[in-house]
Parts: sequence; C-alpha cells; structure tokens
Amino acid sequence: MFKKTYLLTLLAAFTLVFTSCEKDKDDADPKPRIDVSQLEKHEWLVTKHTVKVGTQEADVIEDEYESDVYAQFDGEGEFILTAEEAENNFAGSYEVDNGQITWDYPLSIIAYMKGESESTYNIEELNASTFRISFSTKINGKTVEENMTLKAQ
Repeated sequence: MFKKTYLLTLLAAFTLVFTSCEKDKDDADPKPRIDVSQLEKHEWLVTKHTVKVGTQEADVIEDEYESDVYAQFDGEGEFILTAEEAENNFAGSYEVDNGQITWDYPLSIIAYMKGESESTYNIEELNASTFRISFSTKINGKTVEENMTLKAQ
C-alpha cells in the first residue's frame, strides 16, 4: 500500500512539474487592433501618401496635393474630402469589410493607373489617432505599392 501511494505521489509531482514548465507562445508582431467605429468619430488629415514602383518611391503629397487634404466619414458609407485651399469638396462612398476599405478616393494613384474609379486598401491600423492603409498590385509586370497615413484631428 505504501509503495502505491509513493508511486502515485511521485507521478503527480512529475505531472505538475512538466505542465508548469510549458512556455506560452507569444506573437512576434501582433497586428494593431482595427476599430472601424473610429472612422466616423474624427476628421482625418492625410499626413503621408507614397507610391512605390519597383525601387523608386514618390511622395504624392509633395508632388500632387496643393494643400492639406481632410477626410470625414459619416459611418453610413459616405465621405467628404476637403482641401484647405480648394473651393470644391469631393463627396464619395466607401465600404469597410474584412479589414479592408473600398473607396473612390480621387487621389488614388493605383486606381488612376488602372483606369478605375475606386480601390480596395488593406487597413493596417485604425484607432483613435491613426488610420493607415496600403495597397499592392502588379501593373505592367511591376509591383506598385501605395501607402497612406491619416491622423485624427
């Protein structure tokens, strides 16, 4: 009887030792949380807009924007772009689904290059202060990447 109790105690001790030593797996780069409700809570200033074709990168804000551009989303699929020094606003539509935004943003270089009126971007980050999107495709055999960062105002 003593031998069985001793073996069961020893077995329980080994079980506890080996299960308590198991390490938790940590994600190396967790993806930032995407809070879609933040879109309609802020006016967003475009602070970065770049296009990269192969190894060459262009700063679209510096080359194409004539003034600061702001986007305001209504939460129901419509948005308005305003430019500080422009007399006209641009009204368009958008849809957010499965971590992507599809919108008819008139300054989308990839949509322009493809002859389309809208583009679908991956939402890389969306929180109370930052809205960051990206899109990558091949055009004429070259990889084209477009990245935009908007900051809440």
